[in-house]
Amino acid sequence: MEWYEVYDDGPGEGFQAKFHATLEDALGGMRESLKAVCTKRPKLTKLTFVLPYDFTDSGTANNKTGQDRWDDAVARWRTDFPAASQIEFKTIRAGDITARLTMKEHAGRREYWFGGVDITDGWLRQRFVESAKVVGQRYTPEADSPSSINATIDAVSCGPTFLTELQSLITRATTACRQDSGIRGAGQASATPL
Repeated sequence: MEWYEVYDDGPGEGFQAKFHATLEDALGGMRESLKAVCTKRPKLTKLTFVLPYDFTDSGTANNKTGQDRWDDAVARWRTDFPAASQIEFKTIRAGDITARLTMKEHAGRREYWFGGVDITDGWLRQRFVESAKVVGQRYTPEADSPSSINATIDAVSCGPTFLTELQSLITRATTACRQDSGIRGAGQASATPL
């Protein structure tokens, strides 16, 4: 385990990070970790695996979802290792990690581990205040001259101009598709479901 905690009343909780590209690759290592836990920490009641990806949520008859693979593995572990029947298995996945790291109070952790600048609303407001202070009375919103980067910034931030243009393109494309029924039949009715 990467780390564990033993509670005052005896049981404990452990965490194991698995940096594999896929769940399929990680399951063997998880099994080995569990085997060691059952031997070395028999009073452990909770084991959480930290994974750098989310489980797939779609499967077919020939291809299981990530969640199904996880559930099957946990069931096998409980059968193969009697001590595992006492353990609650959990995961912390990429989405959970991202959600926690993007919280304002974790800005220092992001900077320490990943470096770079977080472009948040607060960061953008602060840059605006600094810029307005530098230009002083020369700045007025009316004097703003757009540049080529404005469209990119609007798109990245899902600004109103970008969203209006996107909706216009969607409307034009769907209208054109509904009218072009040529190869699908003579009328719009045959194209509409498509």
